[in-house]
This record gives sequence, C-alpha cells and structure tokens, in this order.
Amino acid sequence: MDEEQRKQLKQQARSAAAKEAEAMAQREAERDEAQWKIILGHLEIANAEQRHVYVAYSNYDGNERGIRFLANRSDLSTGTAVMMFWFLGADYLARVKPEELRSYQQEKWQLLQLIEQRVASGFYQGDAIHFDPADSIVRPGEYQSLGPLVQPIAPQMYTVAQGTTHVDLDEVAEEYDDGLPLDVSSAVWALWDE
Repeated sequence: MDEEQRKQLKQQARSAAAKEAEAMAQREAERDEAQWKIILGHLEIANAEQRHVYVAYSNYDGNERGIRFLANRSDLSTGTAVMMFWFLGADYLARVKPEELRSYQQEKWQLLQLIEQRVASGFYQGDAIHFDPADSIVRPGEYQSLGPLVQPIAPQMYTVAQGTTHVDLDEVAEEYDDGLPLDVSSAVWALWDE
C-alpha cells in the first residue's frame, strides 16, 4: 500500500468516525427529548406529594427542565417551592459574591431569586405540603462555615410552610427512583435499553 492509499484510508476512517459520533449525538438528543416527554407527562398530572418527592429526590445535575417547569407553576405548593430553593444551593450561593459566581452558578442564582421572589409575593398558590426548612436534609445555615451571607435571603424562605400534608421522604423513598414513581422511572430507563 502506498502513501496515498494510507492517507485515503485514514481520511475514510476519520470521516466514518465523525459520522458515527454525529449519529450517536443525534440518538442521545432524541433519547433525552423522549425522556423529557415522559417526565413532563408525569409532572403535568402529578399531585402535590409527587411533585414534592420529585424536587427532593431528583438528580440535580440533570433535572433543570423539570425543576424549572415546576418553579413556573403557580399551583406548586409553597412548601415544595421553599424546599426547592434550599435544595438548589441557596445557602451556599448566597455566601458567594456575585462577581465570583461561575456561569452555571449565575443561572442557578437567577432561578433561586425567581423562586424567592415568587414565594415572597404569594405566586405559589398550593398549600398542601408542610415543609420546615430548619428540619430538612438541606437547611439554612448549612454553609455557615464559609462566612456570612453576602446576598440577603427573604424571611419567607425560612418560614415553615403550614401545609396539611407532611411528606415523610424516608418513608416514600422506596416508591420512587430519582424522584419519579417507579412506573415512570421504568419508562425512562427503558429508553436507555434501546
């Protein structure tokens, strides 16, 4: 095989690899969209407890669409919105100077500010879920060792949401996977078996 043939074979191999990578990225994007449709379908009809469990147990590295969807719903329970606020890292981010926030942290901080403003203004009309921020696995003051808050947090975010339903997250944990009921989670995982 001469030099020219070797170059052609290398080019063909690179081209085939690039096409395969593009096809793989397309399949992954399609799978992500199908996964989101399943999750969205669940969140649209989920009751207050199911939404609360989703916020408590979903993977915060890959659930931004679901969290934003719920944050934009006025029928979300105030207790769930307050829990979302703390679970998104409010205590940590409020202790970081705005100019020191990384881009992904800035986006999260903007969402936190939106949730905080909505809780303070009474946007969230759902009152089903009881939630005490001081009695949570992620609570105010968790990052006190980093220093004082440099960005204030509204007093409403520290207040107990006096909902009528107390969700024992430990008790319901076995009925959910990544914040989703087992049947919904199974449908999501089935996409990865294809």
